[in-house]
Amino acid sequence: VLKLEPRIAPGILGGLYDYGNTAADSHKLTNAYSTASGATIREGNVTGLESTGGKVDRVMLADGEISCGQVVMAMGPWSRKAEAWLGVYIPVDPLKGEILRLELDSGPINYDISGGGASIYPKLDGLNWCGTTEDWKGFDRSLSEEIAKEIRRRLDRVFPELANAKLAKHTACLRPVTPDWLPVLGQAPGWENVYFATGAGKKGILLSPGIGKSVADLMTTGETTLSIKGYSPERFATQID
Repeated sequence: VLKLEPRIAPGILGGLYDYGNTAADSHKLTNAYSTASGATIREGNVTGLESTGGKVDRVMLADGEISCGQVVMAMGPWSRKAEAWLGVYIPVDPLKGEILRLELDSGPINYDISGGGASIYPKLDGLNWCGTTEDWKGFDRSLSEEIAKEIRRRLDRVFPELANAKLAKHTACLRPVTPDWLPVLGQAPGWENVYFATGAGKKGILLSPGIGKSVADLMTTGETTLSIKGYSPERFATQID
């Protein structure tokens, strides 16, 4: 371990080296998906759906509406908002996580490192994303100094230099998590043209190619060759009156 990264804490007795992983910029990847598909992105605050006989006709926005033939509910941690619109139980809740982006003066880290409760992900901009935490605090995205100190304490056990490194940015995010920690993919119960693509937890970007293909297959042909049966919304099939 020390041959690969001499700055690892001297108390570390060993480790598992793996290779072949890659990293993606989630913002750039999302834009690439949009460009490749020829999609048009319209930003707005969705306030509800208008439907006729089990089929959604329009997505209502705070500043207008969008007519539609099909709808994908890819609402992440805010998925439960759609329960009132669809009358379908959607048990997706936000799991808060905080990350410190740290600058290291002694040179770049060439490997992702995980252990001792700490995770270290070097990025192309030279910053090291360190964390991360898991807290059930609803939609609270405030930054906690206590959490920042805890992340640094964990780093000290693994990579002491990072424990005292300069803070470039402290962020908090919300991950969409289901009771069984599996995604919700497929047609919404009781609806002809509504599909779910949500609940991927901390693996949304990682799973996005499969999620996108499987839901697109269902929308265009009614079936998919990908094995998504275990992720069906039917496993939570409770109609809300």
